[in-house]
Amino acid sequence: MNRDCIPCKDALSGTSFGQRIFDFRLGANSISRVKFRLTLTQEAVLTQTLIVGYGNADRQDDGAAWHVLNGIAEKLGIPLADAPEDGYFPEGRAVDLWFVLQLVPEMAEEFARYQRICFVDAHMDTIPEEIRFIPLDDQPTNPSALSHNLDPAACIALTRMIYHSEPEAALLSVRGYHFQFARELSPETAALVRQAVDLLWNWITQEEQP
Repeated sequence: MNRDCIPCKDALSGTSFGQRIFDFRLGANSISRVKFRLTLTQEAVLTQTLIVGYGNADRQDDGAAWHVLNGIAEKLGIPLADAPEDGYFPEGRAVDLWFVLQLVPEMAEEFARYQRICFVDAHMDTIPEEIRFIPLDDQPTNPSALSHNLDPAACIALTRMIYHSEPEAALLSVRGYHFQFARELSPETAALVRQAVDLLWNWITQEEQP
């Protein structure tokens, strides 16, 4: 077995520094794990961006975020996941992708490790724009730890309150038109997804707020 230590996942949390647990795997193809503690300084933490897509990819346009993440993965040279259930997960890249069915409070610990986060979802006709790309409000939305389905603003508020981390956050929302039991997007939303990928890519590469 190749016992070269390859970083797998760290447990940094926001702006609080000191002793942290690092998780390493032994060898590129091994599932073995070893953990050790390492004292970090603020300078040792790298700036990272997290793109979080959420929705039900089995309900047609509700899975628009999944297709947006695929478009960004292709631009980043990240291998495309074969299916939504295979997902994208944080891996410590300069730009990480994460796809989930819904946002939950437990995700705040992961959010605290990033300087910038963009949430991607689908919306219906309650929002006038076909594509809305906006910074998230700084103000907490009174999140409850008892809730198991949060909106992006509540997730960021939890991240600030629990982990004292304040990532810059944005929301990219794409209009959905059809929500049948299918994984293919409607033609209307598919066209919007291509535009959304370009908008998000510009945000990632230019490091600008929407």
